[in-house]
Amino acid sequence: MILTVWCLSNSKKSDSRTAVVLKWLAGVSFFVFAMHQPLLMIVKKVVFAAVNPQSGSSILLLYFLIPLFVIAVSVGVYEVLSQMFPRMTAMMSGGRLPEKPKHLPEVSAPERSTV
Repeated sequence: MILTVWCLSNSKKSDSRTAVVLKWLAGVSFFVFAMHQPLLMIVKKVVFAAVNPQSGSSILLLYFLIPLFVIAVSVGVYEVLSQMFPRMTAMMSGGRLPEKPKHLPEVSAPERSTV
């Protein structure tokens, strides 16, 4: 995984879409690192208690799906916090302020008509 990201970051121009997304992920990475362990333990206990997997294939499936879920939730929480409390989120993530990927459209307020 690390080798793949390293190769991607070295092979792309600094203004390409992949490079912009990698720069954004660099800002999010510390937050995910700090949040994933406690959340992973809680989700694992809840899922294994609810599902009670008996076969090896179901345990293997949960082994891969639970971390993906935790990462997605961590990134989502980071996005919500960075929108609502940008300074606090920057402080929690070690002073890293990620750049927003340019391919994400900005949402503007609708224009009001005087009809």
